[in-house]
Amino acid sequence: MGDNILKELKEKGIKIKLFGNDKLWIGPKDKITDKVRETVRQHKVELLKILQAPQEPCYACGNYNWWLSIHNVWVCGTCHPPACRELVKYAVSKDLKCLDKVMH
Repeated sequence: MGDNILKELKEKGIKIKLFGNDKLWIGPKDKITDKVRETVRQHKVELLKILQAPQEPCYACGNYNWWLSIHNVWVCGTCHPPACRELVKYAVSKDLKCLDKVMH
C-alpha cells in the first residue's frame, strides 16, 4: 500500500522524504492538499518503513531485496533469506515495493 501511495504522490509532483528517524517531509507546499496530508498521516508507519529501507544494493550480491528483522536490522533477502516468516517485520524490493504480502 505504501509503495502505491509513493507512486501516486510522485505522479502528482509531490516528493516525500525521510526527515530524521521518524518524520516525513512532503512538498512542494503548493501541491499539498488536506487529502494528501491525511493520506500520509494514515500511512505514516508504512511510509517510514519504506523510506528507511536501504537504498543501495547488497555489497555482496548486488541485489536490492531487503527484509527488516524483528531485531530492527535490515538483511539482504538474497544472501540471507529468512528462516521463517516470524523473523520478518517488513520487506522491500529494489523499487521500494512492499513485499509484506509475499513474506507473510
